[in-house]
Amino acid sequence: DVAPDDTSIAVDTAVAPSLPLQPGVSTITITQAIEGVDTERPVLVHAPHFMLKDAQYPVVLFLHGAGGKGQSWVGKAMSDVDAGLYVGVYPDGHLKQWNTGYQETKADDIAFVGMIIERLQEYQQLNLDRMFVVGSSNGAALAHDLAIHTDHFVGITTIVTALTDDSQPNAATQPVSVLQILGKKDNLCKYEGGKAPMGMTFLHAEDSAAVWAAHNGCSTPPETTTTAEGNTRIEYSGCTDGVRVLHYGITEAAHGMPPTTEGGLFPLFWAFFESLP
Repeated sequence: DVAPDDTSIAVDTAVAPSLPLQPGVSTITITQAIEGVDTERPVLVHAPHFMLKDAQYPVVLFLHGAGGKGQSWVGKAMSDVDAGLYVGVYPDGHLKQWNTGYQETKADDIAFVGMIIERLQEYQQLNLDRMFVVGSSNGAALAHDLAIHTDHFVGITTIVTALTDDSQPNAATQPVSVLQILGKKDNLCKYEGGKAPMGMTFLHAEDSAAVWAAHNGCSTPPETTTTAEGNTRIEYSGCTDGVRVLHYGITEAAHGMPPTTEGGLFPLFWAFFESLP
């Protein structure tokens, strides 16, 4: 299942990149033992159609919601990827889910992401020192867990999922930048927190940001403003190693976050990631 709170999962960084990065969308396959059965898990790698010869592209790992597939991100990220902003990586959850302790799948998805990164080390033109995660719903829950249990990523964006009462940063968790985007009319991950139909108990959305800020040593009181769209924006600063914690509470959004939110979800998360040290 998921990694214990006092465990950080490391990735072997000794692999020398030797494979050319293929333009467009290509597929790699990871074989992982799940409940004793070797299971082939596809991962899409989405690179610009026209790559600059000497460019080193950041990597954004996109995690779909329960019932989804990695393929769903291809069209959404196409313009960003073809503009050369980053290379997108879109894995499929086993049984179309990510295992955070409440799902039918028993795959070790934290280990699976580590296996993906080890494969990515074989490719030229990837800047694996600049890796980020965007997760939606169940994928956002895994993004939180990845930030808690690994140090693979500079920053994460979690859409419509907050921290839970049994999965929060601990002493082994490294400082990491977090952008949260949650809907105030969400009936699955309620903004005010509480028990969800899936079984977990969510923190209040704003408390989730505060927990990350406290863990990250943010020393300045949060700045709360109302955006031009009437949404709540809370930013923490003065954090360890220059990391950031930024929270949006979207007034009219439910569990399906409109892609045009706050000028567009993709421009929003990419501006956040680009700002990070």
